[in-house]
Amino acid sequence: MADGRSPRFINNIGISWKLSFMVALLVGLFVVVAVGAHHSIDRVDALFATYRGATGKQIFAHELEENTFAARFSVAEYVADLSDAKPQEAKANIARLQEQATEAGAFLSGDAKDEEEVGLLQTKVADYARQFDAVVALQSKRDTQLKELAGQSGRIHGRIDLLIRESQRLQSANAMLHAAAVKEASLLAEIAAMDFITDPTTSGGRDRAIAQVANARVALGRYRDTAGRSERITELDRALLTYQDHIAQAAETVQLRTDLVNGPMQLLAGELVSIARSIDGRADNLQLQVDAASDGEMAQTRDLLFYLAVVATIAAVLVGIYMVRSVTAPIGRLTQRMAALASGDTEFTIRNRNSRDEFGRMWSALRSLLETSKVAYLRARMIEQIPLAVMVADPDDDFKITFMNEATVQQLEKISDLLPCPIDDIIGRSIDVFHTNPAHHRAILSDPTRLPWKATINLGGREYLNLNISAVYSRNGHYVGTLLTWGIVTAQVSCTRSFETNIKATVEQIGTTFRGMHSQVRGIVESVEATQGQLNSGAAAVTEASSNVQMVASAAEQLASSITEISERLARSTQRASEAATETASVAKRAQELATASERITEVVEAISEIAGKTNLLALNATIEAASAGEAGKGFAVVAQEVKNLAAQTARATEEVAQQTESIQAQVHVVVKGITEVSQVIEEIRETFVSVAAAAEEQQAATHEITVNAQHAADGVGTANSTIREVEGLSTSNLDAAHLLIRAAEELSQANDNLSRGSSEFLDTMKKAL
Repeated sequence: MADGRSPRFINNIGISWKLSFMVALLVGLFVVVAVGAHHSIDRVDALFATYRGATGKQIFAHELEENTFAARFSVAEYVADLSDAKPQEAKANIARLQEQATEAGAFLSGDAKDEEEVGLLQTKVADYARQFDAVVALQSKRDTQLKELAGQSGRIHGRIDLLIRESQRLQSANAMLHAAAVKEASLLAEIAAMDFITDPTTSGGRDRAIAQVANARVALGRYRDTAGRSERITELDRALLTYQDHIAQAAETVQLRTDLVNGPMQLLAGELVSIARSIDGRADNLQLQVDAASDGEMAQTRDLLFYLAVVATIAAVLVGIYMVRSVTAPIGRLTQRMAALASGDTEFTIRNRNSRDEFGRMWSALRSLLETSKVAYLRARMIEQIPLAVMVADPDDDFKITFMNEATVQQLEKISDLLPCPIDDIIGRSIDVFHTNPAHHRAILSDPTRLPWKATINLGGREYLNLNISAVYSRNGHYVGTLLTWGIVTAQVSCTRSFETNIKATVEQIGTTFRGMHSQVRGIVESVEATQGQLNSGAAAVTEASSNVQMVASAAEQLASSITEISERLARSTQRASEAATETASVAKRAQELATASERITEVVEAISEIAGKTNLLALNATIEAASAGEAGKGFAVVAQEVKNLAAQTARATEEVAQQTESIQAQVHVVVKGITEVSQVIEEIRETFVSVAAAAEEQQAATHEITVNAQHAADGVGTANSTIREVEGLSTSNLDAAHLLIRAAEELSQANDNLSRGSSEFLDTMKKAL
């Protein structure tokens, strides 16, 4: 059963009024008993009847005014509540106000002004109820639109996430950048829309939300230009356009609700309060009139006091006993409940409505104190049990620690070996014991304008603590407490430093490697370009060598023809020498012919000498060209050397022939010395010619071999030329590949720079979080 003081009529009368009533009663009794003035008693009865009526009207008017304020407050609370508040309480208060307005038609009858205002009150309350129903409908519509927006937002974010993964597969930095811009703009649009819908006073929230959706569509268009058109992009663009339309619709609903609440409803609420106050004011005036009339009536009955002395004395004793009991009993009950509340017992209830006398107001105050104590106890238990280390220090008492919750004790046990005192002794100690520089922290804590304040401190050189300090203010705005929440973040600090030391250093090393690789690839490109130039020069040289070898081959063929002719001439000379041998007898006769033949032999020898000189010169040129051809011309150089040797032998042979010819000519002049000598000379000439013919045949064979080898050398030079052309093509391909490689190295270096910036931003975020 709920404690309190029933709001009965007798309880609603204050103690002073009761004392006055007791005195009046005693006076009345004295008058009745002493004088028996029945007519005075009738007047007193009529007076009190009027008094009761006036008091009832006054109470009714007060209740009407209170219900009007209650209805208005519950409507304002429902409209201002951004959670899932239900409108039932406001509707119940409005319905209660309607019922009281209906009752007022009968209770306040008899006064034209009251009847007029009661009728107006009933009409206004009905209008107020209808407008509140419209607000509830708009509120419900707003909630539905909020859910739709939330669903659309989730689907849009899902599609954007698919878009981001698609850009990552494309490995396009621009595509990833535009996809991230779409994501960012959609999130900003959602935040702006929710801010405006939940708080219509937000300036420009609707326009910002629509503008952010437009930005998201622009970023999506850039992504489409980068990654190409797809059905997914088209669907996302349609979804963004629909989302933009729904934001506008929700904003329109919120605006309608706000206009209705701040316009007609606010005006009606003011009119209802004005009417209720007007009725209440007339009730108060009536009460004052009754009070004024009661003084006159009491003056008329004052003469009866003498006759009522005895009765009044008895009545006074009885009434005194009643008054004492009516005071001591409520005081005893109040004292009992206040003592229980002081001991922490909140397991009792007090009625919502109590009497309006002093005791009723005391019970109402005790009920408020009980509710406050329950809330305070609940919050204290929440702070005690919250899994977050919480400490409270008193700024007026040297910042001594006055409270630690269970989470604080558990955290302190982990670092108990680093604490300056046992855990049980911390309460009552100043917060300075945890700091190596207490003056710095004391300056911050002493100035509440610098709070809240965050810091990470090192305890004992081993553990890191993350501190969050804020000021606690009293109801009057006084700085009464310092709230400190903290946690051990040693692992986070270690991870952050490890990341900074290892990952960032690795990224920098990779960047250095990429830059070195870029330089090396640039060197490769330059080497390939130089090689290609050398190949072009080599190809030209090989082409020129091929032409020279062809010339050598042609010269060798001409030499072979000359040697063939020499062989034929030698054969004829041999034949003639044989004929000379057989015609020894006619030497004298043929001496002149022999002289002529010897002259012809001299010419042939000169021709052979000339051919041998040319052959020697060609062999020398062939040797030079073979040396220029390098490895491919080594075989040709050997052949050229052999040709040179044969040319030298031919020169020596022709020289010998020349000498013999001179001898023949001498013999012609001394032919007279004897046929024998002539015959011997002719035989020697024949043998010499045979030897020369053999040498000519050998030279012919060597010349043929030179021709064949020269042709082979020409073929080899052609093959070398083709090979060099192929190598030149491969060099061009290598040059293109080297250029691709250097571009790839530049892209890798740029990606590494992006990774370095990303790691730096991540590291900064981690440090700020600590």
